[in-house]
Amino acid sequence: MSKISLAMVVLLATLVHLEADNVLQNGDFTDGSAHWSGDGHPSGELTDLVALPDSLAKGGGLAIKLKSFDWTKISQDFTGGSSTGMLTINFAVTPDLSFSNRPEDYKNMPDHIDYDAWKSFNSKRGEWVIFISDFGKNRGSYYSVKPTLGTTTSQSVRMKVKGLSPSGDKTLTLAFPPGTGTIVILSVELTAK
Repeated sequence: MSKISLAMVVLLATLVHLEADNVLQNGDFTDGSAHWSGDGHPSGELTDLVALPDSLAKGGGLAIKLKSFDWTKISQDFTGGSSTGMLTINFAVTPDLSFSNRPEDYKNMPDHIDYDAWKSFNSKRGEWVIFISDFGKNRGSYYSVKPTLGTTTSQSVRMKVKGLSPSGDKTLTLAFPPGTGTIVILSVELTAK
């Protein structure tokens, strides 16, 4: 086997291994919105509705067009194999992205996305929220993300998640406050630790 062929085999094996470690399905959105529910659409499908820069429209991912007065969200149900893990989300925003400045849009945030079982909390202006929760239990974790606005450059957030039942059914939700513009989720990976 030539050095180039061997390198290709090693690279392919590494990529397959990385995808296999992800407890989420279709975390790279190669199958469009399969396994995801909510307000997201494959970025190529939105080009007629949203003025996505070419770099985002062609780059794949799941595009979430913000609503003026309501929160938007995407989610996926999954079964985790550990109580801790590492979550990595790669995303980009359109240059016109801005979040609401109305204080009422951030009060008792879980109610805005119909997560009434969650304990009430207020989210921060200018930030979107990640929920990881156990089904049937009133527990889980949430994390806030403050994106850099005015650029289409890919952004990334990486965090350790903890406190979930090791092998129970769970859900991951990405929730976005009212506003204008579009967020494109390029990939989501949750690996067990």
